[in-house]
Amino acid sequence: MAHVGRYESAIADFTEAMRLQPDFPLAYCNRGLAKTQLGRYDEALADYTKAIEQDPKSIYCYFNRGTLYLVMGEYQNAIDDFSRQLELGTNAMTYSRRGEAYEALGDPQKALSDFQAAAQLDPKLESAREGLARLANAEPPQHSDGASK
Repeated sequence: MAHVGRYESAIADFTEAMRLQPDFPLAYCNRGLAKTQLGRYDEALADYTKAIEQDPKSIYCYFNRGTLYLVMGEYQNAIDDFSRQLELGTNAMTYSRRGEAYEALGDPQKALSDFQAAAQLDPKLESAREGLARLANAEPPQHSDGASK
């Protein structure tokens, strides 16, 4: 149901799946994804967190929760989740999203490093290419005397 935009129906189906099998982390994670689509962020975070508690190696859930943290402006939480996912397995999109979080926190060096890693893994990844372009066009930081670093 979630794949065709019927998020409420998907939530009901995942809820029933969890009733039948309470230790089903993927159901929590997917229900969180459906709730995210409906803007029910606090509920989605709770579902992602429950899924991660049940399966601490669920890279899919770390990615989804990290992405939600990014959307919510909780950049350090996003970085933490993306970093955990990257400890479990390399992924170009995860590097790119973590780069966005570093960029939002004002750390262009770490952002650049992540966007480069993403582009190396997937040269066609648009978000990585856009991040590299933004950082290449960014003004260098100014010292108090007006000189560039």
